[in-house]
Amino acid sequence: MNSKGITPIITIALLLLVAIGITATASIYISSLVRTSGTTTQEQINVVTKQLAKTIKIENAKGTNVTIRNIGSESIDVEQISVYVDGVKKDCTWSGSIAPQTTKTCVLAASCSGSVVRAVGPGNEHSVTCE
Repeated sequence: MNSKGITPIITIALLLLVAIGITATASIYISSLVRTSGTTTQEQINVVTKQLAKTIKIENAKGTNVTIRNIGSESIDVEQISVYVDGVKKDCTWSGSIAPQTTKTCVLAASCSGSVVRAVGPGNEHSVTCE
């Protein structure tokens, strides 16, 4: 008769062990998920911050010349800047990079007079009407 009294105790002990195992597994999984999410979020913040440090402004657009100022805090490679005239991407004759708070002139193949010129950089875009 004593063997019947031990079976419920063993059953309860096994259920507790299973519950503890499931809880531990869930805890490890959630902890890993939170850690990965935090790392990914920080990486995304770093990318956006770096982009915002590379902002531009069109200083002047006249004839075939479009002068762009780097108003950010990091140098911008001119290959990272696209110039559009009336919505059509145009090739620029220029090279190198634009240091913070300095300008560089993009020379277009044809005059942009009377057209809307838009420059798109890593951190922003800016539009003006070409003279």
